[in-house]
Amino acid sequence: MRAGLLRDVVIFKEPRRTRTDTGGIDTKYVEVLRCRAYKRRFSNVTDKDKIEAYKEFYGHFGVFQVRRHPKIREDMILVYRGVEYKIILLDPQYDNTYLINVNKLNE
Repeated sequence: MRAGLLRDVVIFKEPRRTRTDTGGIDTKYVEVLRCRAYKRRFSNVTDKDKIEAYKEFYGHFGVFQVRRHPKIREDMILVYRGVEYKIILLDPQYDNTYLINVNKLNE
């Protein structure tokens, strides 16, 4: 992978569980890593009728490539241009990088 391809900045957030005052457990995502990435491809994903839970939904599937880092795990959320994506697959490559398959969070 050439260094000139790493043009985009992505943020990795990991879930942190905290106990609230009432005794419940609250999960918040905290930024743990900010690095440069290469956006390989993005595509729209829809159902055959484009409906999920009776709401029209257009999902987004993407692939990023980043340099390998020990803090990156599959339970994290990736933020790209202010939009949050769930990491689906973390695929280590031979050139010390990860191919990260992501899916846009439906919130």
